[in-house]
Amino acid sequence: MDLFGDNSDSEVEPLGAGLVEPAPILKPRIIETTFDGLLSSPIKLHEDLAKGCGGRIWPAGETLAKYLLRRYGGGSNELRGKRITELGAGGGLVGLAVAAGCDISESELYITDMEAMMEMMARNVALNKFEGKVKVQLLDW
Repeated sequence: MDLFGDNSDSEVEPLGAGLVEPAPILKPRIIETTFDGLLSSPIKLHEDLAKGCGGRIWPAGETLAKYLLRRYGGGSNELRGKRITELGAGGGLVGLAVAAGCDISESELYITDMEAMMEMMARNVALNKFEGKVKVQLLDW
């Protein structure tokens, strides 16, 4: 629609064009991390956005995992015998970090998310051989 009679609409860029670089398209991949050396051996995580944003490793998850490893890792037994649940786990980054770096003996550790993330969580548990330590549960909130 040409409100100004000069075809000005054809010269206008879409709102926001050029202000922010488009987000890169991430291909499915497996990453390994020790959370800056907080784990003695790395955990592996499959990252894939095909079923939603939960398939990505987010900086907030990395920050929370590092906090928990610093607070409860390194010989602490404060998580022993506790029931631990990660809500909205996506791929399970935080729960897997706790399983790898904290004493969770006699504990129950659950990573939970919606149906779309179930396969990825199970895959990441298997990648790290945590089948006996980490339980994958559907929690559609």
